[in-house]
Amino acid sequence: MGIPGILYKYFYPNDLTISDSDEYFIEYAPLIDTRHATEHSVLYHNIGDSITHAKNADILLLGNSHVQMGLRGQYIKELAHKLGLKVFYLSTGAQRSAFPLSIIKKYNLSPKIVIVDADIDYFQHVDTVSWITDAYAKQDRWGAYKEYFEVYIRWHILKHIHAVFPYISLKPIVEHDFIIFRSSITGNWFFLHEPKYLKKIDSSLTMIKATDEEIGFAMNFKQELDKRHILLVLTRIPYINHQTNVESIASHLNVPVIILNIDNLTSNDRGLHLDEKSSQRFVQSFWHEFIKIPQVGHVLFP
Repeated sequence: MGIPGILYKYFYPNDLTISDSDEYFIEYAPLIDTRHATEHSVLYHNIGDSITHAKNADILLLGNSHVQMGLRGQYIKELAHKLGLKVFYLSTGAQRSAFPLSIIKKYNLSPKIVIVDADIDYFQHVDTVSWITDAYAKQDRWGAYKEYFEVYIRWHILKHIHAVFPYISLKPIVEHDFIIFRSSITGNWFFLHEPKYLKKIDSSLTMIKATDEEIGFAMNFKQELDKRHILLVLTRIPYINHQTNVESIASHLNVPVIILNIDNLTSNDRGLHLDEKSSQRFVQSFWHEFIKIPQVGHVLFP
């Protein structure tokens, strides 16, 4: 795969049929570090079929990349399908609550349930980090399409170039080991390639009290969902940071919360996200607890 140091030789996989599918679009790859701009643009400006499918979902999953890697689509979709449920991932990289709330309001999304991975900063300083929402609100639809197709074309050119010629980088190797596509049907990420920097994750958590500001942002978020009769369920997906205020926020909002302590979880990117095997184990436990929640049963199966 590569040579440690400043010389990084990366050969793209030969099986790239996923990139020719109408369902998937490129989200991240080496030399195409869009900082998750593509998926934000697709969602905010309703490019393709993503919003159509989001409107038809029974369950929306919100949060940052921990959701995409901790509650992986292939496992969640299988469990949901058995119950006749449709899920859509409104989660995006580097997400805080302002962006998905703007999408829910803009397109009047009304799922039965919204599941939020309330990371430590998810409800923090929404007024100052809503630059993502502001940026795409100022971008016109033509600009959004232009950006989308520029990324698409750049990927198709580079994947063929680096199948023959090595890619040389001065950046750390770990930054270039993801190749990610996003489904326009379910919104989940598809990982064409992932890094292999194995690290154990301790899923035990240190509970801290949410600030008044965080509670205020969370209350506003829930009020918008209440207007649409949407049940909010909070959770916390394990990663290297053990601190969480999710229990405190859930208590103030009076909403269900799922907190799991699972032994021997592992990460493939030095503790930042769950790897595929750990995600499968986490999803099984998560879904079991999720379906047991009385409010969930009442909403999904009245």
